This record gives sequence, C-alpha cells and structure tokens, in this order.
Amino acid sequence: RQAGVEVTGVRLEKGVLSEQKTIPLLNGFSTKAKSLNIGKTFVLDVSSLSVTTSAVCAGFDYLGGAAIHEAVPRPDSIYRYRHENLLSTLVKKKQAE
Repeated sequence: RQAGVEVTGVRLEKGVLSEQKTIPLLNGFSTKAKSLNIGKTFVLDVSSLSVTTSAVCAGFDYLGGAAIHEAVPRPDSIYRYRHENLLSTLVKKKQAE
C-alpha cells in the first residue's frame, strides 16, 4: 500500500493447477493483500462454481470468467457483490422471533 498499490489480483490459467491447489492459494493471496492494506482484489478467468464460491468467501472484490458471465463488451458496467455475514443475520432473525 505504501508503494501506491491499491488493487491487486490474479488470472487463473486453465489447466495449470487443480481446484484443490488453486483454492488455498486464493485464500492466501487474499489474506496477504488485506494484511498489506490493499483496498481491492480481483480474480480473472474463473471457470468453475467451486472456485467462484471460494473466491467470494475469501473476500475478493471482483471476479470474472466463464463461470460467472460471458464476455463483457462494457466492463465498466459490472455487478458489485455485497458482503454480509449470513450466519449473523440468521441468528438475529431467529432471536427476534
């Protein structure tokens, strides 16, 4: 962050690593970026639902790839994911009943 890096990310090359190896690497990448106070992270070329889910759970801000969408002619019109703690929400809802 002190060097001026505000966004960082990775592009997943198909067939280079298995999902079982990719997912822990994504978790580590996200954790390291957050520890360095890098504001935004992204993953490109996500090709499966399991990697997509893992990347979202790891806290990546932006995702792109065949598992999410077709080619985007206007990348400036992206869908923004909202982060929330589903368990906390469910517990609060149950307590209110």
